Amino acid sequence: MSAADTKQKLAGAEKREFTHSSHEGGDLVDPNGPNKVHIDENDIPTYMGMSGNKLGVMITVAASMGFCLFGYDQGVMSGLISAPQFFRVFPACDPARQGAYKGTLLCDASRRASQAGLCRLTRPVLSAASVLQAFYVAIYEVGCLAGAVFALMFGDRLGRRKMMFSGAIILVIGVIIQITAFSGSWAGGQFIIGRIVTGLGTGFETSTIPTWHAECAKAHSRGFAVFIEAAMISTGTMIAYWIDFGFSYLDNSASWRVPIALQCIFAVALVALLLFLPESPRWLVSKGHYAEAQKVIAALEPAPYNDATVVLQLKVINDSLEGQTRQRKRDLITNGPTQHARRMLLGASSQFFQQVGGCNAVIYFSTPIFEEYLGLGRKLSLILGSVLATVYALSACISFPLVDKAGRRKLFFIGTWGQALSMFLIMGCLIPGKDSNAVNGAVVGIFLYLTFFGFTWLELPWLYPAEINPLKTRTTANAVSTINNWLFNFTVVMFTPPFLASTSVGCFAFFGAVNLCFLPVIYFFYPETAGRSLEEIDIIFARGYVEKVSYVKMAKIMPRLSGAEIEGEWRRLGLSDEERPSAGDGAEGFNSVPGTVSVLRVLVRGNVRNIEIALIVLPPRWTGAPAGGAAAMKRTRGKNDRESRLARVPAPKIALAILLAIYSDIFFEFLYTNKDARMHYSIGVQSFIALEIGAPLTEPREEEASDSLPVIYFFYPETAGRSLEEIDIIFARGYVEKVSYVKMAKIMPLLSGAEIEGEWRRHLQLAHLPDTAGWMLQTRTIGTPCAGI
Repeated sequence: MSAADTKQKLAGAEKREFTHSSHEGGDLVDPNGPNKVHIDENDIPTYMGMSGNKLGVMITVAASMGFCLFGYDQGVMSGLISAPQFFRVFPACDPARQGAYKGTLLCDASRRASQAGLCRLTRPVLSAASVLQAFYVAIYEVGCLAGAVFALMFGDRLGRRKMMFSGAIILVIGVIIQITAFSGSWAGGQFIIGRIVTGLGTGFETSTIPTWHAECAKAHSRGFAVFIEAAMISTGTMIAYWIDFGFSYLDNSASWRVPIALQCIFAVALVALLLFLPESPRWLVSKGHYAEAQKVIAALEPAPYNDATVVLQLKVINDSLEGQTRQRKRDLITNGPTQHARRMLLGASSQFFQQVGGCNAVIYFSTPIFEEYLGLGRKLSLILGSVLATVYALSACISFPLVDKAGRRKLFFIGTWGQALSMFLIMGCLIPGKDSNAVNGAVVGIFLYLTFFGFTWLELPWLYPAEINPLKTRTTANAVSTINNWLFNFTVVMFTPPFLASTSVGCFAFFGAVNLCFLPVIYFFYPETAGRSLEEIDIIFARGYVEKVSYVKMAKIMPRLSGAEIEGEWRRLGLSDEERPSAGDGAEGFNSVPGTVSVLRVLVRGNVRNIEIALIVLPPRWTGAPAGGAAAMKRTRGKNDRESRLARVPAPKIALAILLAIYSDIFFEFLYTNKDARMHYSIGVQSFIALEIGAPLTEPREEEASDSLPVIYFFYPETAGRSLEEIDIIFARGYVEKVSYVKMAKIMPLLSGAEIEGEWRRHLQLAHLPDTAGWMLQTRTIGTPCAGI
């Protein structure tokens, strides 16, 4: 798609008439169809009657349902795989019937005594039954792997919602196949097929939900929201453990059929929510559904359909996608400014580390470990497993306030150290010759391990790939990460029972050592993404590549960017289809009034917002602005329209604005890190100012305000780096709180888009941000900073 075609489509988004399918989240259909409706551009769009934070919460609930379902299925087999009721239908999984215990052929009486907690089983050796138990559990991961591969191939074609919807339906079919397996030669095969089909549906969900959720969440809340979603894995596991324990008192096949069947509740709830929730705005833009994407963005903000912030976010998303439209499939494994291969490997490595760190060795087999390797009774093992799952779920809640405050890297480090030390504690307590208190120490080690895992490595590997990968390859790269997860999940679950039977001490020592190997990789290669919009993360990698700086270091030193700054950086770094800034952009016209457009081209690319701030503080009589203020602004989306309108601004105003921007150290130091480029533009702009500063003003100079220092010191608040709305808030807060406006400008921190809106409501009693008043609206194209979606 050419840039001209894209702009034409963006312009077409101004048309307000489009239609719905049978639900509010449907794709656009024939505009002349029977469901044609009219959207008032002054109204805030809604889904399920909700917008803004309420809609964000509902999206989080839907995403949480998907991962609660995943956690439930992950934990449900732990209490069932060694249950006598399960063995009656699947006798090949019963080690007692094979006599496969070291030095002992267990009879039914001794087995019942062990299950009652009256005696301790002799430690098992590797047997066909133990391997088959592992296979019944692990084959689910094969289905998940197949689902992730399908998402890799077809996820972008179908879209986020259709993939999640399909995954939930497939999962229900798999559950039905499992619970209808009865005694007979085909029972085991039917159960295995059901596990594979269930895994296929789960693979669809886990490959798609993190991407959908991250693309619908705002930058400042994305980590928190996605952590809640991932923490629901532990909640699902906890529910499964307690249900297993409760149904263990039944002495028939319902004790395992009902727990497996109950996961359908989560799948049905997910389907019901998806019918009415929106598609990812980034996916909609990638498929050309600009009107629907603008509607989703407006609902998430919340803001009117045609609000400047909504239009800006739509443009930022489109620019970020447009810059990668020419990427070929092989670019997924190549580098360059976008660093696709590196970012894909970073995301995939986090999933790899999660699995080989030993999490599923504990989650899937905690009950058998308590029962068979620590010598605890069947009922006590089930209770301990349920309590362990509860602690696991509670520990996941610790991550909620930490995810954005502490950052991703710190949580990675804390979790890795904690997991390693816990594994070594378990190892030490299982060394032969220890007294009975060593069993208690091993139980404590298992609890500590899942506590550290619950608030760090449980959530981070689902959040990090969704953040770290660029938009164009995000679905594909996330699917690769998830494939990695399921591949090593299957490997760990398959080899854990034989490894434990061979050497339980060596098994936990291995997992402890592997965790220590993660530390240098995290330290040197994992950049911090907390608080960054998805577009800022693209810029971190592009700048690191261009400036030959470590990406970890670049994430530390690069300040937060506004929407205008993001757009300027994208163009400067060659990440969009727009022309890059070059020496020729301004050289042709620095010394003539028509050349103002060339100067403005550079300024618009770099820092439109700061130029607007510079202009807004100039008295109208200096600039030739209309005396009656601005007429209603018709927002423009095209670069050519913006430049032609800015070109009509009187030259003296532009000269003074540029001078003020330089004086405030806004423009050159931050936009151009290359010294030669900075010097070139600096000399050119200074020459332009020298020529234009002497041009006659629109009013006689004797009417200018005094420039005396006391007036400036006491009455001129600093506006550099502030959005226009923040300047309004400075004056409103100064008035309300009886504080000098100069002091208020110093003490008030920079505000995000959401904080600005909150301040407006608190101090100015407005439902949402109005258009900035004054003559500036005639040239304004960008307002509040883009906080990301």
